[in-house]
This record gives sequence, structure tokens and C-alpha cells, in this order.
Amino acid sequence: MMNYDKLHGIVMEVQKKQYIILTNEGDFKRVNRTKGYMPEVGEEVTISENDVVEKKQLITSVPHIIKLIAVAFLIVIVINIFSARSTEASYAIILKINPSVEVIVNRDLSVLEVNPLNQEAEQLLQTIEEEDVTLYDFSNQFIQQSITSGYLNKEGTIASVIVSLNDKNISFEQDFRNELTSRLAVESVQADIKIKQLSEDTYNTLKENPEQIYSW
Repeated sequence: MMNYDKLHGIVMEVQKKQYIILTNEGDFKRVNRTKGYMPEVGEEVTISENDVVEKKQLITSVPHIIKLIAVAFLIVIVINIFSARSTEASYAIILKINPSVEVIVNRDLSVLEVNPLNQEAEQLLQTIEEEDVTLYDFSNQFIQQSITSGYLNKEGTIASVIVSLNDKNISFEQDFRNELTSRLAVESVQADIKIKQLSEDTYNTLKENPEQIYSW
């Protein structure tokens, strides 16, 4: 049985029985569409060379090619914009039980970076998954591991500060409080939750001494 090479590319145009892709090598290929499959413009696909229409049937219209190149250019721009947004730091949060951590998140509250602020946090972070998690996922793990490690008992305090790093409105404070409350209920812990929004300047000062959080 003959083995065909795989081609990777982006869908540029969808027609009734075929669609056109721009391969990673920069070539336009017209592909036979399989029954029941409807690709979307901008979708990344992997196809078999066996599905590619013969070269004599490929695109010959210069205006058509120019149009597809323009579409490809726009798709690349959009992808780059969304990629930049997903890695842009939007908020910083300090979580303090006894271990104290700084959590940097993007506009969707996906965790970009976690920094321990004391030795206890350095040890605790070794037991916590930090990649591909949201602020809420991380805070749940943080509370759970703090209880397991004996830093948070049946009663205690969880203190947190939230700061916007790019002047965006902080609209998730109540949701964050609700998430912390729910996790404490699951763990049967009645801890006091303190959350405060701070300016970036005040926040940078506070990071040097997170113990001050308890003095609110």
C-alpha cells in the first residue's frame, strides 16, 4: 500500500467540493473535501498529498492568488494579536496564608507566572501545578496544599491583594472571593478572607513585605 506524505497548512477558501490551503512551505493547494467535513477559513489542517488536486487543476488566476495572499496576511495578523493578548500580564495577585505567592495572570485570568515571596511558598509550589491553569485553579490548589502542609487549619486567614497592571478595571474580585469561599467550604475550613485592590505603586512596595497584608 502506498504511503502519502502529510501536508500542514491553513484553510484559505472553502468551495462546494474542495477547499484551498496555504501550506507551511508557502504553496497553495486545492484539496478534495471529504463527505461530511466542512473546514473553516483560518483553520489549521493536516492532509494527505493524495487528497491534493492535480497540478493542472490548480489556481491559475493571478487576482485569485492575490486575494488568497491577502487573506493569509490578515489571518497571520489576527493570530499574532490574540497570541500577544494571551501572554500580556494584566493583573497581579498576592495570596497569603503563611506561604505567600505572587500570581501574574492575563486578561482571561490564565496564570502566566507564579513567584514565591517566602521560603514556605518555595516549598509549597513544588506540589502545585502552575502551567495551563487559571487563577481559580491555582488558588484552589494553593489552599488545598496549605491545609495538607499544616499552614491553614480549621480557622485562619487568607489575605489577598489585586492590582491592575495596565489600568484595566478589576471586575473579578467577587468571583475570586466566591471561589475561595467555595474551596474553604469543601475543605471544611472557616477562614477569614480579606481581599483588597491596590495601586501598582503601593503593590510594588507591599511585595517587599507581604506581612503587612495582615495589618489592614
